[in-house]
Amino acid sequence: MINKSKTVRFSTFLNYLDTRSIKRIEEPLADFEQRFVQPVIGTKPTTSVFAMTAFGDVTNARGGLRYANNISDYYGIVLDIDNDGAHYLSYDDAVCRLKSIYFIAYTTSSSTKQKNKFRIVIPLSKPIAKEFVAPLVEHFRSIMKADDALDGASKTISQPFLFPVCTDQTSAKRYRYHINDQVKALFDPSNFLATLPATASKAIKTGTKRTNKATVIDMRIAKHVKLSKLNIAPKYKKLIRNGAQRGHRSNAACAVITHLVKRKLDAATIAAIVLNPDHGISERFFEKGNDYIQWTFAEIDRIKKLSQKVIKGIPPHYPNKDHPLTPTQARSQLGNVVNQLLKSSDEHQGIIAPAGVGKSFAILNAIVKSEFEAKRSWTERPKLYEIYVPNHALAEEMKADLQDA
Repeated sequence: MINKSKTVRFSTFLNYLDTRSIKRIEEPLADFEQRFVQPVIGTKPTTSVFAMTAFGDVTNARGGLRYANNISDYYGIVLDIDNDGAHYLSYDDAVCRLKSIYFIAYTTSSSTKQKNKFRIVIPLSKPIAKEFVAPLVEHFRSIMKADDALDGASKTISQPFLFPVCTDQTSAKRYRYHINDQVKALFDPSNFLATLPATASKAIKTGTKRTNKATVIDMRIAKHVKLSKLNIAPKYKKLIRNGAQRGHRSNAACAVITHLVKRKLDAATIAAIVLNPDHGISERFFEKGNDYIQWTFAEIDRIKKLSQKVIKGIPPHYPNKDHPLTPTQARSQLGNVVNQLLKSSDEHQGIIAPAGVGKSFAILNAIVKSEFEAKRSWTERPKLYEIYVPNHALAEEMKADLQDA
């Protein structure tokens, strides 16, 4: 049986909105376990949250401490299983598949018998650098056979999680927890981390052209690429250091790479910048799991091609042009096409266009414009629009974009 005097390190905040009232805690495993035995009766805004890391003392522009750049090491992993995808993973199956390691599993307030929602906390025997959180989460996803039952928040750097909470005594009776303590020690990440290409491969030399899909980059190279010595606009340097502050990580990553491409930086240097774990922008890339390095180079290559102004007509509804379009012209014309589609037809319509030309934003702007004109003229009834996206993160981005529009 595991030694319960082993210490666990983590941080807590008053609730999921709080970023300032931090408590950095180091306590015996036995005490940590007791935090999950009984849920509190309350709501999400009244329940404290925890993160398996120790945040630093440097505040960001908003005066908060809970942000990715303020983290160095992680002392544990939290797997958030919400079962909102196509694949389903039951609480019992997850507990069974992780039986060889120490963990604490507990159900969330929205969990039901028909649809289990739960979290699994895995303290580590040794701390890991934050850039290895995503690969380790992917490792456990594979062990549990979780597929898309596992929420992407599990890999988000600085993401806090609610301690056990139930809205009333009735739901509290349905609360479940399991402490898998019939093992000898906490999970040791050393062997797994040794298999990652970022720690075992040779460094890419700046300026060296590589086309192999197995291209990798040593994180030590990233440390030697200094933003202060590169010709990068101040607003993009800030975005690189802090990351997206409103959740638009995809847009921020695309904007940063686009700017770096325009500055004529080579792919290896760009990758070194966006994969530097000290840069907030890196969150978006580490979310890709074990393939994050290859994905990064593919994304750089895609944006390079986009910036070369070779966007031409795209069927079935994108207007053909005899001359190339700039990305700005492409976005403008795409917006015109979407406006016409909403006005001219009630049938199903499809738009095929490259990533990054503003399809989603054009549609949202057209919806807002259409509704505004309908209300102003009093000649049309407002319409109901349904927007489907594959995960919660994209839904939040859509919501924010719609509010901006």
